[in-house]
Amino acid sequence: MQNRNTHFLTFQPGRQTLLLPILLLMLFVSQLSIQTASAEELKFAWPVPSRVTVTEETLKKGKTAKMRYDIVLNKQSSGDNYELNFDKFEFLAIEGTDLSIPENREQAGAVLKQATALGSMLPTLVITPKGNVVDVIGMEKCIDAATALLSSADPKVIELIKSPEMVEQMKQKSVDFWRVWVETWLTAPESGKVNAYEMEVPIMGVKLQAPLTVRNEGSSKETGSDVKLIAETVLEGEKARQALATMMQNMVAKIPQKEGVKPFSPDMIKSMKRVTRFTVVTNPKTLQPRSASSDSLIDLAIEDKQRSEIEKHDYSFDWKSGTN
Repeated sequence: MQNRNTHFLTFQPGRQTLLLPILLLMLFVSQLSIQTASAEELKFAWPVPSRVTVTEETLKKGKTAKMRYDIVLNKQSSGDNYELNFDKFEFLAIEGTDLSIPENREQAGAVLKQATALGSMLPTLVITPKGNVVDVIGMEKCIDAATALLSSADPKVIELIKSPEMVEQMKQKSVDFWRVWVETWLTAPESGKVNAYEMEVPIMGVKLQAPLTVRNEGSSKETGSDVKLIAETVLEGEKARQALATMMQNMVAKIPQKEGVKPFSPDMIKSMKRVTRFTVVTNPKTLQPRSASSDSLIDLAIEDKQRSEIEKHDYSFDWKSGTN
């Protein structure tokens, strides 16, 4: 998922000068602020209850993985909203190693077991009948369980992971996949048209604005009955740089400084830019996706060092299982 918990393992004090701001950029959440209504509104109408099997391929921090899991949607015990949960999570491949081969799984051993346990720790999303996420349940419990598996981690790093700021960012990040699959497209334009919106990006209490374009390319060449939708946004500028610098300063203050490493100061960050693109092939009558992808390119300058990071997620969906 967009919030795969194995990213906890990237906290290494000796590399924090570049890795931490990259991680924080990846945790930035983009709340869509709708400016205009769609001329031909797509509708969220997944069967309830329902279950769909998702195969996800990722590239993150230069590492590749292939996973499979089920998404389960049910009505909440009270009220009109739904709950979305994850089930049957498993790794199919890591760094090109086919884990369907018993010998490979045996060699992966404890590392695979821990990675699977961490990957399985995902919160519950509360979704309205219109398809909007209104709450994230169980993130604190997921973090407690995940950090319990990282017994060798520095206590200060664990404290950082459990800090209210990081918990809130991870809650928001856990919604990203749903935006790629459904939420961004709730106000998509009619076929052949482009809508322009503003995205609201809250960072440490500062609400930044980033332009978002959503394009409806019409009937998918792959199926004919589905539509292909594309969204693109860019986050950059002085306000974004300042917000990231402030956020990083607050986070770095909680991590032990390694001897010989230059202390961080906000003016060390010279520039930042994040370009994100979502694509989905989906049923316009229900917003049940057939395939989807997200690509983010982050460029960051810290003093005289330049760092670029690419994060990719490709999803395919098997709805043959039907209702839950």
